[in-house]
Amino acid sequence: MSDRSPRPFLSELKFWSFHCSLTALPSFLMAGVSLEYFKSPSSVAAMLLAVLVFIFGYTLLTTFLKPFQEKQNLISRALQAALQARLVVTLMTILVFILDIKEQTTLPYLPDYWAGFLSGMVINSVSGGELLEAKTVPFFLVFSWTILEGIILSFLLFMLTFFCLLVVTISQKRKWQKESFRQIPTSANDQTPPSLTEK
Repeated sequence: MSDRSPRPFLSELKFWSFHCSLTALPSFLMAGVSLEYFKSPSSVAAMLLAVLVFIFGYTLLTTFLKPFQEKQNLISRALQAALQARLVVTLMTILVFILDIKEQTTLPYLPDYWAGFLSGMVINSVSGGELLEAKTVPFFLVFSWTILEGIILSFLLFMLTFFCLLVVTISQKRKWQKESFRQIPTSANDQTPPSLTEK
């Protein structure tokens, strides 16, 4: 019997604190090193605040939304598979960025770079070019940039989750079919033929 009670809030908060902090690290490093945001305390604070928004957002989502309350639920399992894939990509991105931190020639090959690039173009367009032209980028613009980048990455995560859901569903369906085939009643075929000696 499945447990439909909400997951413990604190355990979900710990999980998403770890996951969001780690997956945000590539973009954090790119902005801090490439754009020199580490020299601006307000920019660092804006990025950290945006990460906190996603931590609490995902925590509330998985704590109280029904499809995520059952660990054996297909959607929950698909999300876990997508998160594992995202962690692998994140670790590879961090490794590549650190190894190429001086030249930074590998940035166009990193997914976090494109998420940041696209969100930066949108924010820069909305702000009238202030994002790229201002010597000191306002707190709200950095916060908005980070939030939009997080939304893009979250969308990619949900797309990956959807793909994983299809894979898990197909795999589960095949498993059920095999089990059903093995459990087909054999009464019709199992009938012991009457003895030839019986008349």
